[in-house]
Amino acid sequence: ITSSLVLEGNGLIGEFVGGYSDWKRQAAAASSKADEAEDPAPSKAQDSTSTAPKAPDKKKLSYKLARELEQLPGKVEALESEIEALGQAMNEPAFFKQAPDVIAEETARAQQLQAELDAAYQRWEELEA
Repeated sequence: ITSSLVLEGNGLIGEFVGGYSDWKRQAAAASSKADEAEDPAPSKAQDSTSTAPKAPDKKKLSYKLARELEQLPGKVEALESEIEALGQAMNEPAFFKQAPDVIAEETARAQQLQAELDAAYQRWEELEA
């Protein structure tokens, strides 16, 4: 026999040079090397010097900030619906038959609403971080 296919478990198949006895010898040598490669349990001196990076602790929000975070989804939804309604009105052909100052005023209003929406999303992200 020149090589052997061995079912190693967990759906893995290994190919080894030689027959069954060669595979047993190679497997024993591999397991002893793996045991040597494992680090012994860290001592107390190592624990104090090596610290694993911790995930940043989430700060608890004050009552006022928690209340603001709670109200932001409603504010965002209201702004989005108002922007959508204004956009639909601006898409109507009759919209541009109005006086130019009315058109400019509504366009500025749409830009202002979009800026408020962007600020609300940014604040929401800040509060959740």
